[in-house]
Amino acid sequence: MNGSTVYRLVSRIMGCRPHALRHLAVTRGLDVTNGDVRAVCRFARHSRPETTLAYDDARTDMGGKVARMVTESE
Repeated sequence: MNGSTVYRLVSRIMGCRPHALRHLAVTRGLDVTNGDVRAVCRFARHSRPETTLAYDDARTDMGGKVARMVTESE
């Protein structure tokens, strides 16, 4: 079985692209570890913590929270 076959099977059976499953696993890992970026970085085999932090920001919407605080303080 090659990568193309796996991609087609996951897409057909799960209704999503394989990377969406990886994204779900990393996000869920951050949830269950209370945001332990270091542990999830190892789990995901990301070479840089910044990659895992991108998932964490999407999960917690930290950028959005700061934007709302800045807007509300005006």
